Amino acid sequence: MTHALGEGHAIPISTPADHFDPRFDFSPDDDERPRCAEGSDILGDKNTQIDALCARLGVERKDASLADDDPHNVARARGVGVHCEHTPKGADAAVLARLLARFGIDAA
Repeated sequence: MTHALGEGHAIPISTPADHFDPRFDFSPDDDERPRCAEGSDILGDKNTQIDALCARLGVERKDASLADDDPHNVARARGVGVHCEHTPKGADAAVLARLLARFGIDAA
């Protein structure tokens, strides 16, 4: 994302590694629990990441956006009310401009 958006983009981003691996049975208070592998599908879809970002930012799912190349992730996120852009060829400036416009932000 830094390559696409630059160093100081300030757009909140989450990866599977931000979340504890649900396959392990550890106490919720144990900060040493294993995390999901970067780029893995252990969480099943992006909804766990979306929910964590929404909680962190104090917004509802309807006020979140997802750009993803995986149609499964897009369908699951749309199913819970998230605005989605299916990006099978990857995100580009046009996708980012559409997402920003949704929030009233000029991409220029």
